[in-house]
Amino acid sequence: MFVTRLLLALLLALSPRAYAADVSKGDGTQATQYQDYVPGTSASTPAVSACGSGPSPSVSGNETRGKITVGGGVVTSCTLTLVSTPNSCYAFGSGVTAIIGGSLSSNVFTISTSLTVGGGTITYLCFLYGGDAIMTMQRAEFSKTRRELEPLVQAHYLEVAHYSDIPLDVDWDGYRLMEVDHPGFGLRCYTLRDEGILRGYAVFMLRTNLHYRGSLQAVQDVVYLDPPLRGQRIGARFLDYCDGELRKEQVQVVYHHSKITHDFGATLEHLGYELIEKIYGRRLDKT
Repeated sequence: MFVTRLLLALLLALSPRAYAADVSKGDGTQATQYQDYVPGTSASTPAVSACGSGPSPSVSGNETRGKITVGGGVVTSCTLTLVSTPNSCYAFGSGVTAIIGGSLSSNVFTISTSLTVGGGTITYLCFLYGGDAIMTMQRAEFSKTRRELEPLVQAHYLEVAHYSDIPLDVDWDGYRLMEVDHPGFGLRCYTLRDEGILRGYAVFMLRTNLHYRGSLQAVQDVVYLDPPLRGQRIGARFLDYCDGELRKEQVQVVYHHSKITHDFGATLEHLGYELIEKIYGRRLDKT
């Protein structure tokens, strides 16, 4: 398994955005992207407060997405007040190293940082939806889903990165090169949507194992589920869906890795996975 991971990493190393109203869900229908998802009162501009002194802080955008211009001084938090109560919000940007996300019980969203961000900018992304959720799961073209993936990838990094001093810098071109429809090799991306909005993803690397050439295997590269959807067995159903799709391609074994601090081993074992090995890391650039 380690050799497989190493080879995949080496293969990756060899290797104008635009907002769109719709993207393919993979089943011939269309799903609205979050960038243009403005339900109900979300066209309103939220208010920002407690966000620095000097020049007044300002916000541009609406209740689903936008950018905060931070005031001067020592700023370690900003408060965003929306008209509606979103299901979840994320914030990221230069200097924002801590993130407040997940379920919200009010329309007030406080963004906390561990660095001073006075005079900088913070991007926010909020999910709002009403009624019964409509969950869809589908295989997606990774390169065409990039614009939707980016904010969730950033939130994922801020939540789970073990070496947080190593900046996130995704090799999107490397992933694109892996996205080939070739027997025994390639990248598979699956997405989970809630009323058309991207709420989770799972990416796998496929190839025949170097030790067992007759065995096509899938190694999970990354998997993420928006925090408000956790604890409802949605993640288990999503992973089971991914396994079903991989089974159709004659994949014999699927491997998952799970962070110690964000362990979803119980979910995997419920689905029939076995604990096989541990992964250790050592920093060689630090004494």
